[in-house]
Amino acid sequence: MDTNELHIDPLYLAGKYLSGEASQEEIRRLEDWVKLDRENEILFLRYRKVWNLTALAAQGKKIDTDTEWEKLRLKLFTESHGSPGIMRNLHSAGGYRLHRVAAVIVLLLSVSAILFFVLQKPAVKEFTSKEKVESIILEDGSEITLNSNTVITYSSIKSSKLRKVKLEGEAFFKVYPDATRPFVIETQGALVEVLGTSFLVSSRPDEPAIEVVVESGKVAFRSDSSSLSLDAGEKGIFDKTSGVMNLVANKDINAFSWKTGKLVFRDTPLAEVLSGISRAYGISIVLQTPAAGSCPLTATYENLTAEAILNVVAETLNLTVSWQGDTITVSGGACE
Repeated sequence: MDTNELHIDPLYLAGKYLSGEASQEEIRRLEDWVKLDRENEILFLRYRKVWNLTALAAQGKKIDTDTEWEKLRLKLFTESHGSPGIMRNLHSAGGYRLHRVAAVIVLLLSVSAILFFVLQKPAVKEFTSKEKVESIILEDGSEITLNSNTVITYSSIKSSKLRKVKLEGEAFFKVYPDATRPFVIETQGALVEVLGTSFLVSSRPDEPAIEVVVESGKVAFRSDSSSLSLDAGEKGIFDKTSGVMNLVANKDINAFSWKTGKLVFRDTPLAEVLSGISRAYGISIVLQTPAAGSCPLTATYENLTAEAILNVVAETLNLTVSWQGDTITVSGGACE
């Protein structure tokens, strides 16, 4: 939970780099991405070619067909294994100029095709966090922090009228304000819509309900049969079986603990303490002594591992903690 990695869309970085607005850290990340795979390098070069062509057009500059042909001719003839006869035909009085102009037209058409298929119709992107909390910044500046074992799927939202992502798992959203373009999260038959706010969405396939907790601003939470309007400090709960939605005050001070790294307990029963730790760290904790579940605990833990917190809790309440693979058992204890 204390490890946060930032991932930024490569085309978003490329745009900042080519416009001279990228920081040294962003340039380093872009270089690492380009070097990671040959396909990444090809995509970046195509993007740069379109960028440069657009810049020339914006400045009202004309393209020198002689210069562009010479560049293309050297490349083609270096890589070509054609016959000398073809070379002579290309350099003949009328043929040379004709092929020269045709080649430049082909080049421009290729760039246009790249602009249409690569920039206008980008592939759907999927980002997955596995064993740790990770963050991603979208093209519009919105930031999503994913809890462990969470998947976000989205297409380019930089110029679309509707900013839309799909969620499976748990994530905290800090949406960049844009009154003209709603931001929509689609998840398991429910929709969350905002214009610019911060909130948590918990939507795991193995849980019976989807929860939305609002930190700031206003959030619309709806399904096919129900809808809620949530303000800061409120929680919306959608029962996936019945389809019923309920609005309640958010009384869980640890709702965002997996993101902040801070757990706060104020005279909290042990059973709730263990549930909070389990949720924050994505681990399974079994209390084998039900009578100890009512023992109260007051403590604050910040930027500690789950093991460290459980050891302190065990020492405080005279408990025994056992680790068995992915399951942790807690036993013993007595309330004074």
